[in-house]
Amino acid sequence: MPYNRWTLENPIQGSAFHELVVLPTVAPHLARPYIVPGTAATNAEGPEVAAQALPPADTTPAAADALADVNPDDLLNSREFFILVTFEWTERVKSVRSSRPKKTSESKNTPDAIKVLSLTRAQFVTAALTAHGHQSAYIPGATSGPGMQISWSGFAGGKARAPVIQDDADWHMMQVQLRQQVRSTKGKLNTICVTFDLDTMEGFKNRRQLMPSHNDADLQTELIQGTRVPSMDSFSTDQVALGQAIDDIKAAWGCQKHGGACFITKDASHIELNRFRLGAFGAAVVAGQCLATGPPPTELLQAWIGPVGAAAPAKVPRGRSGPGHASSDGPSGSSDTANLLLSTIVPMVTMMAQNVTSNMQMSSRRRRSPPSSLPPSTPPRGSSPPPAIADELDKFLHSFGLAKGLSIDMVSDVSEKLKAAHYTPDAISEISLPIERLQELTGLPEGQVYSLRKFSREWCGKVDAKRIKRKHH
Repeated sequence: MPYNRWTLENPIQGSAFHELVVLPTVAPHLARPYIVPGTAATNAEGPEVAAQALPPADTTPAAADALADVNPDDLLNSREFFILVTFEWTERVKSVRSSRPKKTSESKNTPDAIKVLSLTRAQFVTAALTAHGHQSAYIPGATSGPGMQISWSGFAGGKARAPVIQDDADWHMMQVQLRQQVRSTKGKLNTICVTFDLDTMEGFKNRRQLMPSHNDADLQTELIQGTRVPSMDSFSTDQVALGQAIDDIKAAWGCQKHGGACFITKDASHIELNRFRLGAFGAAVVAGQCLATGPPPTELLQAWIGPVGAAAPAKVPRGRSGPGHASSDGPSGSSDTANLLLSTIVPMVTMMAQNVTSNMQMSSRRRRSPPSSLPPSTPPRGSSPPPAIADELDKFLHSFGLAKGLSIDMVSDVSEKLKAAHYTPDAISEISLPIERLQELTGLPEGQVYSLRKFSREWCGKVDAKRIKRKHH
């Protein structure tokens, strides 16, 4: 059985097929020039070189069989690759009038070479994210996501058309293609390009907040870690005093009936103390106007329940027989009803008399005065002045966007492109300008490009008419 070499340090070479075919294909780092046994070149190098063509004398058949059983795929799986990782994301670029989205990217290499063919999809995603230090910011899905594009030198379609590796099935197919590419290039492939789109990775962010561990003895102490943990030092003296006063008010006026705090008046009425009333009550306590265990100031009570001593609103009688059959409470009830009716009817009668008098006076004035001509109508509104030459393109595109319902971002983008090519509205209306060229410049669909040209002719005609009119005036 021929001897096969699988280490670079071994001076003994294997068979011609092993040295010329197997090693350059599956283990190119072990390949070296093949020495044909018995040739003049071998004899000229001396007995040491000639001995390399022969297997060692002490090589047993079992050892030779063990070396021959080495799996070439195992050598490929242990092969390391340099990884170039590109992050892409969208930023809002502010212009003079608006902001528009812009795709931004950044590329970095991983700190160490990675054994791509021996890792799972999730392991590779974590390893690739180390290039930008985001290995803890994202958590790969168990079976799918986040998506990534993987390509290498000689990849069909190039980096721009690389397929998105989304799940484990895509990852396995990519590994099969990579193994085939390594074999076809005889091990010369050593760099892989990976692209992540951060806009699509929002759902894979690591949102777990790591909290420091505390002993049982520390459970009663205040937390001091973190950036949003409340601390007494962050409040002023007045705020602390107000908070203490509110706590005292809640303790003094606790209400089991309403489940909160209520101020109880002398007639046993409950006034619920919401957060606004508690704030005002507490501020009065801090200012020394009242006590937390006593009633609030009179102005607060008036604001809550109205002036002290004011008559309560009359209750609407209700019953089975309807409000019309409700019994009065006595003579005072009927007198109150009569006073209410009189106070309502008298102003109404007075107002009607005034209206009748005014109408009679107006009619008499109309009969006495001679017929007059119609009031002069308001002068017609003058047309807007024509735009300045420097602002023609912006005014034109703004009007076009309003007429066709285009977004501000799209109009701003078209304006920048046309300004870069020094186009004006009258140039857009030229018949000699091909539609294809105008579509290439603006990036608009073909139908909108035709509308743009038609609109430019109408708009330029109106502007020219305005300029001629102002010139004659």
